[in-house]
Amino acid sequence: MGLKKKHVSAETPQPICDKIEGGPPFEDLYDYYYRIDLPRSFFRAHDAESLAADINSFACKLMDKLGIAMGERFSACKLHRSIENDLVEPAEKKARKQKTVLVVGFSATSEWSNPLTIGPIANEPQAQVFRNFWDSKTELRRFGDNSIKETIMWAEEAGDDVSFKVFSFVLRQHFGVEPENLTNISRLESSLLPNRKGGEKLKANFAELSGYLRGLSDLPLKVTTITGTSPYLRGTEPNEFAALVAACKGIVHEDLKALLPSSNIVPNLTKTVEVFIRLEYSHKWGNDVELIRQLIISFYILIAEQLKAQHKLDCHPTPGALYIRLKSTVFRVIIVNEKILAMLRNQIESQHMAGIDTSAQNKRLKRLTTAYRIEPAIKAQLGVLALKHQHFSSACQLFKRWLGRQMLSGRLHEITEELLVAAAFDKHSGKPAPSSAFAGFRRALQVIVEHDWLKKPLIVDLDGQWPEEERMQAMKTFVAQRIILPPMVICTQEDPSGALWTAETPSALFTHRLMNVAAIALTAINGALRAENDFVTEELFHQSPASFDAWIHLHREFQKAGWKARDAAGIRELQGNLPVVDFNPLELFVERLNNHFGSVAFFLYDRYNGKRIGIKWRGDVTPMSTRIARAGGYKLDEDNFSQMTVNQAEIVETIGILGQGMVSKITTGNNEVLFYGDEPDFLQGIDIVFPAKPPDEIQPSELLQTPEAPVQTPEKEVPLFKEDEWEVVTEDKTPVSLATIHSSKDRVLTPEEADAFIRDENGQLFFSPSKLIIIDSSDSSDEADMESKQLEKTAIEIEDQPNPSPEKESPSIGKPTRTGLKKSQKEKKSPHFGKQTVASKMKRKSTYGTKSTEPAAPTKKIHFEL
Repeated sequence: MGLKKKHVSAETPQPICDKIEGGPPFEDLYDYYYRIDLPRSFFRAHDAESLAADINSFACKLMDKLGIAMGERFSACKLHRSIENDLVEPAEKKARKQKTVLVVGFSATSEWSNPLTIGPIANEPQAQVFRNFWDSKTELRRFGDNSIKETIMWAEEAGDDVSFKVFSFVLRQHFGVEPENLTNISRLESSLLPNRKGGEKLKANFAELSGYLRGLSDLPLKVTTITGTSPYLRGTEPNEFAALVAACKGIVHEDLKALLPSSNIVPNLTKTVEVFIRLEYSHKWGNDVELIRQLIISFYILIAEQLKAQHKLDCHPTPGALYIRLKSTVFRVIIVNEKILAMLRNQIESQHMAGIDTSAQNKRLKRLTTAYRIEPAIKAQLGVLALKHQHFSSACQLFKRWLGRQMLSGRLHEITEELLVAAAFDKHSGKPAPSSAFAGFRRALQVIVEHDWLKKPLIVDLDGQWPEEERMQAMKTFVAQRIILPPMVICTQEDPSGALWTAETPSALFTHRLMNVAAIALTAINGALRAENDFVTEELFHQSPASFDAWIHLHREFQKAGWKARDAAGIRELQGNLPVVDFNPLELFVERLNNHFGSVAFFLYDRYNGKRIGIKWRGDVTPMSTRIARAGGYKLDEDNFSQMTVNQAEIVETIGILGQGMVSKITTGNNEVLFYGDEPDFLQGIDIVFPAKPPDEIQPSELLQTPEAPVQTPEKEVPLFKEDEWEVVTEDKTPVSLATIHSSKDRVLTPEEADAFIRDENGQLFFSPSKLIIIDSSDSSDEADMESKQLEKTAIEIEDQPNPSPEKESPSIGKPTRTGLKKSQKEKKSPHFGKQTVASKMKRKSTYGTKSTEPAAPTKKIHFEL
């Protein structure tokens, strides 16, 4: 059943239809969807035919009442019927019953979120009809034209929940259906919606700064154009408060006039707001690129001096930009002079004619053209689109948050993300522009899933003025160059090639993953809109359930310092000081991991909820031939010593070392701990114990145990060897006390064991049937501490000797490396296997990679001889 403009009469019942003949499906038509759950007892029918008639009659009456109550709030609406069979009613422990489910879709107008319902003038005849319909909800109000009208106040301010309240009242007042039976399927959590207060504060500060810049009269060239290119100004970036200075403990640097955080404090993330300005035209700039660059720096200094003198603003000029702190916002002002681009073109042409290689100059020209002409132009068009469609900004924020929940942050360029949403609002799409953030987000998912990225580009006309001929030419260029273009191509008027923002990312693999997760989300949404499932839209923005091989968990301080949701209470205006800006440890750490290990693993994260980083080992890494120069991160293949495979254990440990102070632990997908980072303050002085029980049998209390003194055990308690196979001697023929030797299946990591035993990449103990020499300093705890700081000088020497009896031979576990041999040890080398020493990695501290200048602690050698 459809309803256009106002309401239809209920005299002639119309059939409920799923979709218009030949038209789009129900879920593609509307912006807001409400679900009504009616039990079978609501209707008096006893057979299917009479039940259908009762439902049809109820639907017609409902549409008629909605037309009266909400006629000005929507332009069209439609009702879809779905019968859910065999649903258990939890309130009754009886047989399963059917219930009737109706879904109503609305195409919203600008009045959808209006908190006021305005009726006729109080003394008109229609006023009584209005009061009868709304009962006691009405009240009299005087308006600006001195008229007194019947009105209903639904909320203090505008919002999407206003229409839900109106719908609930109609159901309860006229049909006896309680509000609990009505569900807003397209409802979103408030945390996912834009924060108007933060956005309004940013725009107010930008407007004030624009007035200050235009009013600078002592400049040689006046400021003519001011363009705010930051996504915070156009409202497309989630959490606008991240661009406002947050309270942070620290000290003020006297020379820099900047607020530096304390040594134990991670500064809160403060994003700068980018602003491009242009100066008046002048022929006195000169014809030298470096000279123009120096003049631009001089303008930065001059503008900073005048803003400080006239408006008491905190300004910091740099060679690349001018940083201005205005109240709680830090702006990064960049002067654009396109004369540099023309001069570079002339230089390239002259060098090309002279036969000089111009590849470096071409790259520089392309980079500057993108940064100073194309990118600002596209961002300005996106800003205009945000003003034209009020829900475009909200849809962009939802889409970016959803990408983060799918652990795809950073895999798409910022402009690519917004262009995908802009395609949903393009007038050439053949569909009306979405009138809600939810509809815009769903349409963006639909674009990703349904567009054929292999055969055609996605053409987005941002301002609606791209000529048809040029759009067709972009299509022809795509067909001719498809073999060299990236997997995802998005053409705009400023970038007809479509590869400027997608050349590097996303790759073919992540384009495929993006399409898959978008298809899953779109299927779930469509099923909910057709009442085929009980899906809640908030489930889309929970952490992605995708399986990862390992997780890097970050300390709480770094989680708080990221894109944490802040409100106005957490904002502090600094007096004359510039805070740390654009510092995001999470993104810097992920970038470092990709630089080091991007060839063997993917590192995925959520920019807006930086609690952990997912590790996914690449499946396309093939074994490589054994080379010592390329052995980092690889190990010998157990089946073929001529090849090396990825040493995942070494990489995990290296990641923990690289993230020292930031990484709390690294776990597997099954939550099994692989690496523990630095102990937080509340764990200082407590040893971590690794029980031998399976992970599901370990109790939390067993993970934390107070340290105990080494247990003196007789030799017969050694579990791996028989008593008559071993005797213990020392170089000075004195008895030595040993800690209990645990098997690899039941091990407790104590400092003595960490210094006494070595382990391979799988965490197994090394034992050999031949002589085992262990450097021991357990006589003194001070000496043990000194030795733990000198791991480079601590080694275990394993020497193979012929076994007198094959029956007593014990297979060695793992293969030690050939590093760390001392000169005196090399002289004792055996002709069979040779000596190999491996430095213990069990007690690495923050001095990793540094050489100690302290004298080595006196040690004893303990010989286990067969």
